[in-house]
Amino acid sequence: MYDLENTGKGKRIFIYVTVAVASFLIGWQATNFGLITNLSGAISGVNNQKKEITDSVQKTKDKVDMGLYWTVWDELENRYADKDSISEEDRVYGGIKGLVSSFKDPYTVFMTPDESKDFSDS
Repeated sequence: MYDLENTGKGKRIFIYVTVAVASFLIGWQATNFGLITNLSGAISGVNNQKKEITDSVQKTKDKVDMGLYWTVWDELENRYADKDSISEEDRVYGGIKGLVSSFKDPYTVFMTPDESKDFSDS
């Protein structure tokens, strides 16, 4: 290989600049020929998906009043005698399980992380 240590300063700079320019040109041409994916297109696609999800959630919020859910949550929080025996996480999982079961599809289930792990391990 070429020994840069014993090369004059001007030649070393020329070699570094040549390598940098060649790298730029190779990358540019690889992008033009489709060998390197257009990252701005990929980012744009992700942003579009994020916007679609946000729009979908907003439409659901506009149609569904979650006030009753939170009213019941608060009532149970304030009046349930043994509320400390049920963690907030278990309450959330219970709410999700109720939502999933409302579809009455025997093939659609929600599993907590522990249930999912036990299922995967069996």
